[in-house]
Formats: sequence, structure tokens, C-alpha cells
Amino acid sequence: YGSGGSGRVESWRGGWKLMKDYPFGTGGRGYRLLTPVYIPEIVAAHGGQLRSSHNTYVEVGSEWGFPGLFLWLFFIGSNFWQLHSFRRKNQHSENRYVIESIAIQSALFGFLVASIFGDRLYAEVIYWLCAMSASLWHVSEQQTEQETEKTPQSDNWVTDVIVQWRVKYQIRKARKIEENIGEDS
Repeated sequence: YGSGGSGRVESWRGGWKLMKDYPFGTGGRGYRLLTPVYIPEIVAAHGGQLRSSHNTYVEVGSEWGFPGLFLWLFFIGSNFWQLHSFRRKNQHSENRYVIESIAIQSALFGFLVASIFGDRLYAEVIYWLCAMSASLWHVSEQQTEQETEKTPQSDNWVTDVIVQWRVKYQIRKARKIEENIGEDS
């Protein structure tokens, strides 16, 4: 159980056994504390030092159980879906937010692949990427609203300006009539 991959595979198997024994999890850092029970050979090979799972999915499942693993994967998956929907909505747009959504989604994907070979549940990067995903969506929605307010409703902006001027004129004229009626009474 030295530097080869067999130690990691055994750690993952031990984590799976732990998940089956504790389907609702062992709590934070529970995998590490129970390694002498579930992977005693690996712990002994490392001089009794407590070991990590070397897999984020095993870590989440063993520490927070199957419900925690489901919720964690749903959290990550909802961010993927949000970024994908955002790009589909803006597919003909050449704004920088589309490129940024691709960058965030690529980083999320890279993190999830790296999570197979390392335990990174408590690393900040995944949560920052998810926060960036939500922020990107929020900022792009605000920009879309601002652009909608600035643009005229029809393709003929001259007509829109004339109509708006005419409506304002009619409102002023109606107010003057009301003022005159109020003075006569």
C-alpha cells in the first residue's frame, strides 16, 4: 500500500463499506477517524497515521451519508444546468458572459474530475465557482433589464419619441384643464 494506486482503491472500498454501515453519514471528518476500522492495512502501512479517502465523492458519502451525497451532487448539478441554460438563452449573443459561463463550467468540470483522485469537500474552490455561477446569472439579468429599458419598444425610434412627446403633451393639457375647472368651482 505504498505509492501505487492500490492503496487509493482500497481506501475507496473502505469508504463504500463505511457508507453502507452508516447510510446517514458519520459527521465531519468521520472517514478519517474510522480508517483504523475500515482500512486497517493501509493505516498500519503508514505507521498508524489516520488516512484520507482520496476521493471527494467517497468523503461526502461517508461523512454526510447518501442524502448528503445526493444534495451535494444536486447542488453542483444545478450550477451546471444554470450555466447551460444561460448559454442556450444567449446563444446568438456575443457578450462576454457567455464566454465566462463556459470558463466557469469548465472549471467545475475540472474540479469534479480531480475530485475522483483527491478529497476536496472542504476546499473553497468549488463553492466559489458555484457563487460565480450565480453571480454571473444575476449580473447578466440586470444588464438585460437595463438594455431593455434603454431601447425603444418598436423598430422605429423616431415614431416612439414623437408618440412619447405627444402623450406627455396630452397629460400636461389634461392637468391644465383640471386646474382651470378647480379654479372655476
